[in-house]
Amino acid sequence: MRNVERRWRGWLVLIGCVALGSSCAHTGGSNRMAAGVEIKDVDMGRAADSVNISVTDVTHDFKPNDNVFVTVKYHNTTNDNATLGLKWYKENSVVGEESGTLMPGEHASLFHMQAPSPLAMGDYKLEISVNGKLLETKKFEVKGA
Repeated sequence: MRNVERRWRGWLVLIGCVALGSSCAHTGGSNRMAAGVEIKDVDMGRAADSVNISVTDVTHDFKPNDNVFVTVKYHNTTNDNATLGLKWYKENSVVGEESGTLMPGEHASLFHMQAPSPLAMGDYKLEISVNGKLLETKKFEVKGA
């Protein structure tokens, strides 16, 4: 009887660890799908190529006079026009919001943070959502010149 209890305890511990590990794996944006839209990739940087819809100077560290660009690559499997929403935060205060309609298929959207120049130094984050469901968070920092 004791061996059976030990085996069950061992299996329960193993199952608990797997469940904990898989729930941690989803933290930070690994579950990046909502309303038939999957976020494939998000790039952030100082410069952008509007023809190829891409960030050309990728970074998460900015200076006060830098531009902040973001490209969101996505796959929309529906024919419905989903809404991509971006919220920019400095610490806990919203400093900007943008949104756009996502076309069906694989595409990319380019965004530019519309904030007062120069940017205040400190920690920032960007939240990316589809139809109001948060799918991705990117943190970045503005440091002195």
